[in-house]
Amino acid sequence: MLWHCFSPDNRYGRIFCIFFVAILFYLALPFESAAQPTVVEPRWTLIRTIDIAGPMAAHFNERDGRIYFGRRGSGADGLWRIDAYGFAERLAAGSNVSAVAVQPDSGHIFFSEDYGGIVYRTEFGGTGRATWVSGFRSGDDDPVGIAFAPDGYAGSILQPGEALVVDRGNSGYDEVWWWSPFVAEGEYQVHPDDGTLIDPLDVAIGWSTVYLVDSGLAGDGALYIVEPDSSLTALTTPLPIASPAGITIDPLTQDLLVADQGAGRIVRLVLLGHDLVTGMQDVVTGLTAGSNLWAGVDMTPDGR
Repeated sequence: MLWHCFSPDNRYGRIFCIFFVAILFYLALPFESAAQPTVVEPRWTLIRTIDIAGPMAAHFNERDGRIYFGRRGSGADGLWRIDAYGFAERLAAGSNVSAVAVQPDSGHIFFSEDYGGIVYRTEFGGTGRATWVSGFRSGDDDPVGIAFAPDGYAGSILQPGEALVVDRGNSGYDEVWWWSPFVAEGEYQVHPDDGTLIDPLDVAIGWSTVYLVDSGLAGDGALYIVEPDSSLTALTTPLPIASPAGITIDPLTQDLLVADQGAGRIVRLVLLGHDLVTGMQDVVTGLTAGSNLWAGVDMTPDGR
């Protein structure tokens, strides 16, 4: 099931509309109706619920205003889109889709498959898929969350428009990789497996900072900043986040929104600078705890 939330915000003197797409859960069995979530943060209103079996990582595409998502364990895996009439249509076949991302300028859709260890591209307006990133390490590659550096990005890890992907290292290495949405292959390692990461599932890129979330598997989850020297700095939160699985940046406030699959919620982290968490509050609760919320929270980059 996909949930589509809407929020008006007047703090900057005009009305902004934010499309906030949260993947609720992944079902390997046929779809059954689930209870509606509870919208906790006052600015938000739940406006639509879409019944989908086995959804993964829904993302909004500015080019056509539609929602693109993966399906996993559904019997019809691959890349899907909600069409203009609200129906789901498959654009490309796939298997074990783990994340979806939309390149802002072109509208091309990239999606990753773990186990298979490949990132694919589907052109905007097209169908089918092309292998885009397939090198990584030889062996068990498990790419999941993808993010693109925004225009104006001033950090030193990559250039505006370039991309990162996290490898969750299922029985293999837990790493962060650079790649380009403009030229296939040519990826290189940004953060090697130094024993810090356990199960990284998503990444977000701000104006100068790269954030990633690690579910921790059976242990505590963690949020990290990727430093220019490839090391990781842990973010300390006021309360634990049981199993963070998705992350995005609020374009209006630069707050972090994190999908916590352990508690079944979306939580907002208010930052001072790029590394000090000064506030924490629930946005949505009542999601299915313990489900695969991988890379499953998104907002439009222009704040509408």
